[in-house]
Amino acid sequence: MRTLKRLKLKNLLSFGGEGIDLELGSLNVIVGANGSGKSNLIEAISLLKSATSDFSSALSDGEIAANWLWKGKGSKGLPAEISVYWDRPNSSVGMHHFFQLEERNYRFFVADELVADDAVTEHGKKDPIKYFSYRHGRAYLNVHGLVGKNRTRELQVEKVNPEKSILAQRGDPDHYPQLYAWGEVLKKIQIYRDWQFGRKSALRNAQSPGQPNEYLLESGENLAVVVNRLKFDHEAKRSLMDGLRDFYPWIEDIDLRFEGGRAQVYFQEKGGMFTPATRLSDGTMRWLALLVILLVPNPPPLVCIEEPELGLHPDVLPKLALLLIAASERMQLIVTTHSDILIDALSDIPEAVIVCDKHEDGSHFSRLNGKELKDWLDNYSLGELWRKGELGGNRW
Repeated sequence: MRTLKRLKLKNLLSFGGEGIDLELGSLNVIVGANGSGKSNLIEAISLLKSATSDFSSALSDGEIAANWLWKGKGSKGLPAEISVYWDRPNSSVGMHHFFQLEERNYRFFVADELVADDAVTEHGKKDPIKYFSYRHGRAYLNVHGLVGKNRTRELQVEKVNPEKSILAQRGDPDHYPQLYAWGEVLKKIQIYRDWQFGRKSALRNAQSPGQPNEYLLESGENLAVVVNRLKFDHEAKRSLMDGLRDFYPWIEDIDLRFEGGRAQVYFQEKGGMFTPATRLSDGTMRWLALLVILLVPNPPPLVCIEEPELGLHPDVLPKLALLLIAASERMQLIVTTHSDILIDALSDIPEAVIVCDKHEDGSHFSRLNGKELKDWLDNYSLGELWRKGELGGNRW
């Protein structure tokens, strides 16, 4: 499944003045050396997601907006640019969201913004309906239900907060259905990168049963209620148990116990022993979290996962690749990795792999081409080719 079909970034983080123009598929596995810009792509998506609230929410505590702007030669004063195209459900016409961000007083300010459809005339020319446009201090909004020229209204500048996207300011589904629909997509994007699996992490401890149970939060503090939801979906429960047995062969079932009004995950093992999440290994908890993320019945439209292989035994990584491939039929995935074993398991679908390299003018991304690699893949696996330096994305 694909939600975002194209992402363009310019003058943002490690994406320089030339920028990148990246076509996205259902499964996007990114390889590259440390510091090449893999994580910055996911950072950019977090900034895009924050358009529904406040751009400052994407910044780390105490961080200033200037840290997100490209610092290359001739870049001083240039705004960052994000442009995204996405497929609209039940429509042959996609949508386009573009915005520029400047830094003022350590914060982001919107310099330019456009939300429009991605319609093309029969002659191949762009002919978009603009649902919102803001440029040179003038803002225009398309109001659903009005007819003709009255449908587009100019907004008074003082009624537009320049520190926020229009998505955070006009979200009425009746008057602005296109803005609302896109905002809902962004809100549901899930990013998993700052995971905590230690002894006292929220993922392990007894949790409030009142947490949302649609999908796992990055903090993991709702793991118990999401597991409980999976237990009542026959297909999801079967897949969850199959996945757990691949990693933890002693398990008979996964269970929840309520203690003091809080829910605790337990593994029921062969012989009748129950082991709480607090006593499971870090790798086991990571594997459980990955299964829950990838198997939820109603997944988010886009899931980003940073280095899912960390803490896992190499033997289980081919299984992880199969899980990613299967999950990409139901959700869009962007995954970063340093694992050649994981890349090996994608040898039959090399187009799922994107190589990231960094040059003087910034980070660059290129998707592998299966036809061009056919002769190589007759003799080597994809991971071997990457290790040998034939694909790029290496330090040396």
